[in-house]
Amino acid sequence: MRWILRDGPRQLVLSTERGAPFEGAVLFEDSTGAASALRNLSYDLENMKTLRQIHMELVDSPNTRSRADTLVLAELMGQVAARRLYLFEQGRTLNFTYDLPEPEQELAADAEDLVTEPPPPASEPLPPPSPVVLAQAEALRQAAHSGAPFCEE
Repeated sequence: MRWILRDGPRQLVLSTERGAPFEGAVLFEDSTGAASALRNLSYDLENMKTLRQIHMELVDSPNTRSRADTLVLAELMGQVAARRLYLFEQGRTLNFTYDLPEPEQELAADAEDLVTEPPPPASEPLPPPSPVVLAQAEALRQAAHSGAPFCEE
C-alpha cells in the first residue's frame, strides 16, 4: 500500500513495500531522518488526516480513532524504525537553465579604447664613475687581495 503526501514542493510516499514507488524516489535510510520528515508532515492538517488514515489501516485496534496526534506519529515512526513502513522522497535534482543574452555588437563598436600608460622612456646611459670612486674601489680590491682588514676593530 502507498500513500502520497506533500510538504510544500516535496512529494513524500509512505509505503509498506520497500521497492521505489516511482522513478527517482529516494528511500530515507535512517529512521531519524524519516521521523523528522513525518513530524514536519504532521504540521499540515491534510497531511495529519492522511497520517491518521494510514495509522488506522496499519494498526488494527479498537481505539485507533481516539489516539492523540503525538501517539499516531510515534507509532508510525516506530513502524518506520521497524522497517514495516518505508518513507520515500522524490529525488532532488536541480537544473538551472537560463538564456544567454544576444551579443550586442553595437555596444562593442562604440566602446572607447582603453587608455594605457605610454612606455617608459628609454633609459639614458649612466655616466662613467668619478675618479674618486674608481680609486676607492681599487684600494678595496688591493686590501682584499693582501688580506688586510677593511676596517679597524
